[in-house]
Amino acid sequence: PRSYARRQLAAKIMVLLNMGGGPFSGRISSPTSPGGNIKDNSVLKMLEHSIYEGALYQYRNAEDGTGDEEAMLAHLLSFWTPVSSMFEDAWDKPPKESRLTHGVGIQAMGFVMDRLTADVHYTKVNWDKVRSTLRGLEGHVAWTSGKWTFSDGQERNWNSLQNTAGDVRLLSSHLQARVSK
Repeated sequence: PRSYARRQLAAKIMVLLNMGGGPFSGRISSPTSPGGNIKDNSVLKMLEHSIYEGALYQYRNAEDGTGDEEAMLAHLLSFWTPVSSMFEDAWDKPPKESRLTHGVGIQAMGFVMDRLTADVHYTKVNWDKVRSTLRGLEGHVAWTSGKWTFSDGQERNWNSLQNTAGDVRLLSSHLQARVSK
């Protein structure tokens, strides 16, 4: 089925992320890896969007649905490794205690990766500039405590954001606006 084919490449990349030595190593919970605490569905959604509409699209073969898995993995690790170290406290916590490792944060940060690195091969991305831009999010995120303050004046407790389409959109817009300035 078409929907399964669309998920197939994302699922392969997710397994590679979970088995590799990067920040997702052993963290993604799936039927074959139940010990993780980051939900596989959240990672799959992030990967699917990026593969079909974002930064990872450039590595995909539209003809047969395959992709340059090594390049995708390198691109993802080049982005998520600084995210995990920059927001280390939030990254090290399970989703109940951190909105970064929660589905809403995984997907929203995936949109940030797409915004900052789309159409540029990972070997040509200025990763120092990406890290500097990500530092601009500090003070505007409430991954583990406090309140989120959105541009429309809305305030939400750190843990009130849920893995719903509306909250993913809200957080994605908030973060992308911060990295665009």
